[in-house]
Amino acid sequence: MTLKEFIEEQKKVTGPRVHKIKGSLGVYDAYRWIRKNKWLNIGRPLKTEEFYDIIREVNKYLAKELIEGNDVVFPERMGEIGLRRRTPFIKFDS
Repeated sequence: MTLKEFIEEQKKVTGPRVHKIKGSLGVYDAYRWIRKNKWLNIGRPLKTEEFYDIIREVNKYLAKELIEGNDVVFPERMGEIGLRRRTPFIKFDS
């Protein structure tokens, strides 16, 4: 076995790679958390479709604001999201 063959075998670059996302939470996980915590006193239980519609509308609003160049400020000191453009440059230290 040559060094090149050994490296290819260790890196597994000869076949397709399979990736799996781990430890990530999704919309359904948020739905289950809110349902478990008694709906945070919103008055009535939401159906899953209603919850998904709310999430979609909020995401559309955030995308629209970012596309228009506005900063989105979150409540309760959670921070903000904004897009900035910078001119790339190279700096050499002497």
